[in-house]
This record gives sequence, structure tokens and C-alpha cells, in this order.
Amino acid sequence: MEAQNVRCYRLDPRGFDEVRRRMLILLGALAPLVIAVVWYFDGRLHPDRAFFDFVGIPIIVVWTTYSSVRRARKNWELLRLELRTDKLICKRPGYPDLELAPEDVTRIAESPKGMVIETKSQFKRLFISKRLLDYEDFRANLTAWTPLVSIVPAARSIRAWVLSVASILGCMCLFGLGPIYLIGTPHRELVVPLGIALCLANVAMILLFMLRSPEMPTSFRYTAWILPALPLLAMFVRLS
Repeated sequence: MEAQNVRCYRLDPRGFDEVRRRMLILLGALAPLVIAVVWYFDGRLHPDRAFFDFVGIPIIVVWTTYSSVRRARKNWELLRLELRTDKLICKRPGYPDLELAPEDVTRIAESPKGMVIETKSQFKRLFISKRLLDYEDFRANLTAWTPLVSIVPAARSIRAWVLSVASILGCMCLFGLGPIYLIGTPHRELVVPLGIALCLANVAMILLFMLRSPEMPTSFRYTAWILPALPLLAMFVRLS
């Protein structure tokens, strides 16, 4: 394909300030909950508070927050959209390329924050922020690129909000709170069946959703298999 048939777009670096603010608010709201849960179960195992409770946990929370913001900034600054005659490609460092063909697009919903391009597959959805440089130019070219699909106003969906919250809580239970509960629960008879159930649920989540989602980093395809081992490790610690 000739170079003149490719239009490239990037995000405005100044737009990341708003993203960082939202991230800090979200992480700041979740941090006390995580710390409280870890404190509760660790206190059941070790009534005498140790160095980890007062220093280790806050350091881990601060470092995780810092790393998340830094990674998000890198993705923001290096994200690249290529609108070609036959496809739209979203490129991000460390993530698989997301490619959409005009015939794949089923709906384009626009809100004050940007637009969501939906396709026949639930794993191929692309959000375009209004912080995109030359957003109006991209919008006009996108309309010509998908002449059979019009851009419509996004409608508020309670169902989508509920599903989003439920997915977040489900991931927290599977990958975080579940193993922590196994370590701290006084009901030893639940440790083995619950641990096996959590392990199988982790494997199913990875195979059915995480490995198929373009929102997961490429490296996660290898490191994801550490997650099913967490409930097994928790079982071993609790029963030893």
C-alpha cells in the first residue's frame, strides 16, 4: 500500500493529565480497601503486627500506583493509529496490534470523551479519545471509511456499568481476595475445595477472556500462568 493511503494519528501528550488524575482517584479509593483486607487476614495469622504490616504494605501500594501511572503514560505517548484503505490499526508498545476492517464495524458511539468503535467480536472494540490530535480529521475520515455505519450518540447503559463493576470485583476475588482468604480462613475444611475451584476459575478466565483480549500486554501471555498457582500456593501455606 502506498504511503499516501495511510493516515497516522497520535494522542495529545497534554491530555494525559486528566487520565492520571482519574487513575489516582481510582487507585486511591481501592488502596484502603486492599490494605484493610490484607491487614485483617494477616492479623489472623500473625496477631503481633510485624514490619510488613506497617511498612511493607504501604510501600507495595505506592510502588504499584507509581508503576501503573508510568506505564499508562508510556502507552498514551506511544499509541499510534493508522487509518488505511482496508483497515484501522491501533499500535501500542507491549500490546498486540488491534486491526479492524470496515466490514467488521457494527456501531460507532460517540460521547463527550470520545468514541467507541464496536465490531462483531466483543474482543475487538476500540476507544478513540477526544484527546487525539486532529480528532475531527480522524472522525471525518472514519465516516468515509465506514460509509454503512453512522456515528451515533452514546447512550448511558446501566447494564454496561454493572457488568464493568462486576468484572472488576470478580477479578479482585479470583486473583487477590480468594488466595488471601484461603490463607486466613479458620475453616480448614474449605481450603482444598475452594483452592481447586479458584485455580480452575483462574485458568478459565485466562483462556476465555484474558488471552483473547487486545487490552492485555503481550508479556501477559506468559506471566498469566502464575495466577492459577496463587490459590495452590495459598493452600500449601494454610495446610502446612
